[in-house]
Amino acid sequence: MVKNVINISLGEKIDINKTTQKHAGIQFVTYLNHESAKVKIEMLKNNEGLVRFLLSDKKFNKLENSLDRWGYFICISNNRNGLLKMLEV
Repeated sequence: MVKNVINISLGEKIDINKTTQKHAGIQFVTYLNHESAKVKIEMLKNNEGLVRFLLSDKKFNKLENSLDRWGYFICISNNRNGLLKMLEV
């Protein structure tokens, strides 16, 4: 991707050939799903499909904008169904 950004800025051709076929998704953690999300994150901690997670110390009991989220977790999988299972809370 970085190489393509450089090539674009230089007016050169970019390489758009796929190198991998993966599915990625994000699950946001809020006051509505925090208990099941914490359990899911613990289950996924040793799974290479869990890319990143963040759980904030600040706890909001409302959901009016993106700042009211408690956190998130991001997963990748080789197939859509596997990804959906990982993100399910």
